[in-house]
Amino acid sequence: MVRVQIQLAAINIRLDLSAAFCTDQEQVNRNVAQIKESIEPLFDFVASDNVRHTVRRVPSEQTNRLVEAFKEIPYLYIADGHHRAAAASRVRQNRKQENPNHTGEEEYNRVLGVIFPAGQMKILPYNRIVKGLNGHDASSFFDAVGRSFDIQKTSKTAPEEHGIVCMYFTITSFFFAFAL
Repeated sequence: MVRVQIQLAAINIRLDLSAAFCTDQEQVNRNVAQIKESIEPLFDFVASDNVRHTVRRVPSEQTNRLVEAFKEIPYLYIADGHHRAAAASRVRQNRKQENPNHTGEEEYNRVLGVIFPAGQMKILPYNRIVKGLNGHDASSFFDAVGRSFDIQKTSKTAPEEHGIVCMYFTITSFFFAFAL
């Protein structure tokens, strides 16, 4: 499998992307679509969890076009794994300092990562039970939350749009929208 390396200055490590990836940037989407149409998969199967997995070997000339397209993406948001990325950055820095022959090509300069476009992601509910209100009664709790969120009573138990949090409090549901 061809590995694509992208330098991310913010965390000072390179990501070896060895899984299928794309972003919302149009040039990357066009390159990925072209690769999908022109290269036969090495592997293409549906796993026991009903998720389809397709792997293609991407030739260097197409890989280089993808790298150039990714250079146009100014920021990436780490949705999960930010602690691992920060830890990997610290490990890399320590190993670099310990290695008098550091070249930048050592394995400790890389960490596996994958990039998904926001339009292809579905964020699943992240349910938690909170025990107690940290000394607040219901009124002072909602006053405190209301300083950061617009609160709306609802009969729904899950939000239907981005940027909304749903909380079930005693026997009533509330939507919290970030106050702008």
